[in-house]
Amino acid sequence: MVTPPVITHREPPPLKQISPVQRADAEYRRGVQAQQQGKVPEAMAAYEAALKDNAQHEAARLAMAAMLLENGSQAAAERILLAGLNLKPVRLSFAMALARMQLGREQLAQAVDTLQTHLAAADSNAEYQSFYAALLQRQERHKEAVNHYQIALQISPSNGVWRVGYAISLQAAGRVEDAKLAYKQALSTRTLSPELTAFVEQKLSGL
Repeated sequence: MVTPPVITHREPPPLKQISPVQRADAEYRRGVQAQQQGKVPEAMAAYEAALKDNAQHEAARLAMAAMLLENGSQAAAERILLAGLNLKPVRLSFAMALARMQLGREQLAQAVDTLQTHLAAADSNAEYQSFYAALLQRQERHKEAVNHYQIALQISPSNGVWRVGYAISLQAAGRVEDAKLAYKQALSTRTLSPELTAFVEQKLSGL
């Protein structure tokens, strides 16, 4: 006689808990996919959902701001970035994006103020330091620009474009020999475009 199998009741496995951070990542990916397909409202909704789950989601906030800017909503884009800047810890990428938007409106002084406000958190961020230096240079604050280019180049010494900016401010500050050296070092990186190379060579021939 065959013994019938014993049937036992098994509890279903517990549903896997998804954290808000994971949901935000999933919404961000959905937004990117929708944006690539040209589905702007769907992408915007996904980025909004990502930020609702995780206000610190840097990529979603930057993507949303960029999309708003592309669609002519600069004020809304700036509000999104300003909201991000009010969070802790500071996301320097938000400050840089906001400063670029301000530059796009020819608001140089506001862009400088935006970067200066968050400068204390940017000691080790070469891109931030060089961007700030470039804006100071536009304001003809060359001695200050030199200081911030120096910080950027200590972190990333092989960046030829930054070294050209450094040389320009050195020259404007009257440090001609230092400017010559900086121009030569910029050329030696072999990273300059043909146009920038020609510019540097012209500068050197005039010193």
